[in-house]
Amino acid sequence: MKDKKQLLIRALKGRAGVYSHIGKYDEAIKDCEKAIFYCKKNHILLPSLVSEITIDLAEILARGKSDYENSHKIVKNILKKIDKKKEEKTYAKGLKMLGTIFLFKSNYNSAIKYYSKALTLSKILKNEDEVASINASIGLIYREKGELSIALKYYKKYLYSSERLDSKTYVGQACNLIGAVYRLLGKIDTGLKYLERTLNLSQEIEDKEQIISVLTNIGNIYYNRGELDNALKYYKNSIELSKDIGNRKSLCIAISNIGCVYYDKGEFYKALKYFKESYSLSSQIGSKRMVGNNLMHIGIVNTDIKKFVYARKYLKKAKKIYNRIEDKLGLSDVYMSLSELSIARGDYRSSLKFAKKALLLTQRKSAKEREVLALRAMGKAIYGISKQYTALYLIKGREQGNKKIINKNIKKAVSYIKKSVSLAKKLNMKLEYAKSLYELGKIYLKIDKTKEGKRYLKIAEKIFKKAGTKLWLKKVKDLM
Repeated sequence: MKDKKQLLIRALKGRAGVYSHIGKYDEAIKDCEKAIFYCKKNHILLPSLVSEITIDLAEILARGKSDYENSHKIVKNILKKIDKKKEEKTYAKGLKMLGTIFLFKSNYNSAIKYYSKALTLSKILKNEDEVASINASIGLIYREKGELSIALKYYKKYLYSSERLDSKTYVGQACNLIGAVYRLLGKIDTGLKYLERTLNLSQEIEDKEQIISVLTNIGNIYYNRGELDNALKYYKNSIELSKDIGNRKSLCIAISNIGCVYYDKGEFYKALKYFKESYSLSSQIGSKRMVGNNLMHIGIVNTDIKKFVYARKYLKKAKKIYNRIEDKLGLSDVYMSLSELSIARGDYRSSLKFAKKALLLTQRKSAKEREVLALRAMGKAIYGISKQYTALYLIKGREQGNKKIINKNIKKAVSYIKKSVSLAKKLNMKLEYAKSLYELGKIYLKIDKTKEGKRYLKIAEKIFKKAGTKLWLKKVKDLM
């Protein structure tokens, strides 16, 4: 009888994993809780099984519901109860889970600390599967920090372990991650080779989840290159496949990605429709991080369509969520969006305050892609303040000293935007590179450096034309 009960418990554990994978987190949590209940009710107190299911529950709460506080408590509690000598594999799994919780909270030092402990123990136990997985997670930390060469080193370790395990699924995942890093390094052709290997392997073993992931990454390559129509094609394929297998999480991400494409094309109301759809789905799933991301994008679009009251409302909601789940990078995105909102309202001092907060967070977390936007926001805010000083100087005939302050602010604004241009170019973020060049060109035209200003605007125009973003093309033409 006990064998049958154990089979039922393991079946519930397995089904919880499937539910979690496709974004049905409430169902996954219920199955974990049922499995733990049956263990206790039927006195099936296999310590490792109870501990494993409890850690699975913690992972679903963290990954799916962004409930890091309860997840952390559950893992800490179970690690105190585990007999390290008898349950070494499960103890390593718990350490790895703590690393993952800190990763989600953008607390990278603590994440590396626990991942390193889990990695050491997994190597002693010769658990190649866990060694592979932990190397992938450490790689993700360094990718988020912008330390791409170190990220690549760990992802290649993940690939090495995956090939030793002879797992086509893991090899595909590793190539997918490596391809994404090569994209960020600007080595697009090398990145695409790895992504094509993932796609071929995933199609061979009919791993639709991985196919969705690689389609998204290829879409991201085209998006960053400013090839919006190509990006759109891959994101739409992701939607179809996500619907086909019922994966609400990947569907939510794909819908949001399409919203971003239409936003950059300047089709704001179409973008808003997709962000609202993704918001509705993310609310059903219960992923606070995705909810926060969609609220922020809805706020951004409302800024561009001049609905400032709505923009502020949505951005404040997003900020509240990111504060609650301690997502520092999400917060930096919101601060940048609030900075842009303040600029649109002509409140440059508030804009500078938010831009400073965004830049501080991006630099603390070494988030290079986000730093591009934060540097640009700083430059725009400082230039806005200098324009206000100029207006006062002209109206009130202020003394020469104030003119020096204005010139100093303009130089500072140019310096920040030039840093944004340089970093965007280094990271091969063509669309962001063009946007920063546009801002730089606009300032130069205003300060009578017409030749340099037009040169920057022509480079930006060429990128916007290739991207098919009519809004930005119009902005450039209006200046020239």
